[in-house]
Amino acid sequence: MFPPDLQRPSDPGSSIPLHAPLAFPDRIPLAQTIDEAEYLLDQLPPPSPDDDELVKKLRQRLKDLLTDLRKGAEGVINS
Repeated sequence: MFPPDLQRPSDPGSSIPLHAPLAFPDRIPLAQTIDEAEYLLDQLPPPSPDDDELVKKLRQRLKDLLTDLRKGAEGVINS
């Protein structure tokens, strides 16, 4: 069982509202929705030619992940 301050929102006794981001000690909060993640990605400065290869790779992986999530999202009609 999770400690009271980290109970899952689906737990009957949870005091965490469903719209609250999950947060764990020493970690950043997780984005709740694809839209929020895309917004955060849009806030990054545009890639520059002198970016480290790791930065370029991670940015592309995040973009690919969001694209795949969007394809499988509820209510999306595949054509």
